[in-house]
Amino acid sequence: MQRQLEASLRINKYQKIMELHEGNDAGFYSLVRKQRNPANTTTTSLTFNDISLNNDNLIRDAWMDYFQDLASPMDSENFDKEHFSLVENDIKHLTKTFTENKIENISPVTEVEMKKLLYGLDVISLSNTDIQKMELFFRQLLKQIQHLPKRTSIAATLLLLGRIPIEGEIHKKILKTFGNIIRNDKSVEREIAFRQLAMKDEKSGSWFTKLHNLTVIYGLPSPYDIIENPPSKISWNRLVNNCINNHFLQNLKKEAKEKSSLKYINFNDSNIGTVHNIWKSSGTDPYSINMAAIKVKIATGIMILQYQRSRFSKNCISAICPLCNIEPEDMTHFILKCEKAVKHKKSLYPRAEISSRRL
Repeated sequence: MQRQLEASLRINKYQKIMELHEGNDAGFYSLVRKQRNPANTTTTSLTFNDISLNNDNLIRDAWMDYFQDLASPMDSENFDKEHFSLVENDIKHLTKTFTENKIENISPVTEVEMKKLLYGLDVISLSNTDIQKMELFFRQLLKQIQHLPKRTSIAATLLLLGRIPIEGEIHKKILKTFGNIIRNDKSVEREIAFRQLAMKDEKSGSWFTKLHNLTVIYGLPSPYDIIENPPSKISWNRLVNNCINNHFLQNLKKEAKEKSSLKYINFNDSNIGTVHNIWKSSGTDPYSINMAAIKVKIATGIMILQYQRSRFSKNCISAICPLCNIEPEDMTHFILKCEKAVKHKKSLYPRAEISSRRL
């Protein structure tokens, strides 16, 4: 009788939905309120593989099997054969391109590429607004490359790819341009540098006074000290790169340590110009890249689990793990303790041991 009553209620609900018209705002919002009601987030009956399930545990296991099948690569009679062949051809061509050209996983941006991007910005006095716009674009680009959402920490975004903020790259260009100017004896630019440094104060907005402020920030020799006896190009460029890279590296590491969401990732050995091992160890095929993207989300605290959902909803949503239904699903439980997930992980242990022995 209970099942018949529930079935009758479902049929009546579907009938009301079908009879609604566009002008019935009250009926529409009534359905929305019912749908948002936490009590309506569960179902008492589910048909899976032509089998009717009426038990909570059976329904939960059915959903788990469904999503596991959905995430597992397999052949199916219902696949679009033409689309499937097109995807296979795309994978073959991409694999061939990566193999023949010896394209590595995710290589750091080269100095030549950064020069092309920042060409001309070293001789322009950019406003703070201009720099902020460039920083915003640069950060969004790095996040999109790594499949990370907008809320990801700036420190994690940069350290994972071994990059410094775009402001630091512009400052490098400014300081290196100054080195080129003072090494060019009897040039008009060198004479202008002498006059500007002698006459202009910090409030003038001169390019050379801005240069002096940069040397103070990064702990570099003052332009007043080196203009008479300029260092060689190689030594000056190396000094500029090291000082600016170390300045931002220490600041980014300090910021990362203060972020509780980054407690699962180690940035102690990170360096500018070096990609983090999560990306460095990933393959070039789409499946390996997706796995690395998931690792990055877990390591940076972006992965939302039931424990976080419960806190965000003020305990309207249960924090219990939906797979094992034993304890709250936090990161420790998700990675180590969940009994349902451990069964699948154990099948990977022998392959991991073989790979480690080969290494």
